[in-house]
Amino acid sequence: RCIWAFAFLTGLSTSIVRSATMISIYALFSVAGRHRSPVNLLCFTAIIMLLVNPASLYDIGFQLSFSAVLAILLLMPLFESYFPENYFVGRPVQRYIYNMVGMSVAAQIGVAPLIAYHFGRFSTYFLLTNFVVLPAATIILYGALLVVLFPVLGPILLWIVGILNKALGWISQMPCASIDGLHPTVLQICLLYVAFFCVYFSLRTLQQRVPPIT
Repeated sequence: RCIWAFAFLTGLSTSIVRSATMISIYALFSVAGRHRSPVNLLCFTAIIMLLVNPASLYDIGFQLSFSAVLAILLLMPLFESYFPENYFVGRPVQRYIYNMVGMSVAAQIGVAPLIAYHFGRFSTYFLLTNFVVLPAATIILYGALLVVLFPVLGPILLWIVGILNKALGWISQMPCASIDGLHPTVLQICLLYVAFFCVYFSLRTLQQRVPPIT
């Protein structure tokens, strides 16, 4: 209930609906004692959302949200397999950096073709941007909940948002911050994703044949 209340409170954006639906399905499967595959949950969520509103397939937010999450679900375990077993045990700083870098790279791989198609550009400083945005977004999210309980904290939250906007503006003004003028066709986008899955499954096959690092 709290999840869907938050979804309605934030305006039922595509990414929020996707997250709320996945969490709801995950909870149902947990109660039923069924196996929960994250990729299967993501695909099932997409099917449900398309059955409710088939036009969502053409929504940019829908495309970016699902492509980013799918890339993260596929690539993060693959990235981690190249580290020695239990490497991150007792190393919270390394774990945090790995999660930040790994998720940023994976998500960017998933959405880069779509961003190039819809917006005609590619951000070269996406990793630096995510190191700024993700911690700030977490603070803003929890801060927004605190402001509901303690309105006096509102100016502090606005100050943090202002700092975030200035930081993003500064990064966008850096030399070579983006590659513009990209206009890939639908066929080229499809071929890029085909190439992505070919490389992914090749690496998975290679990983299964090579003994894990110890």
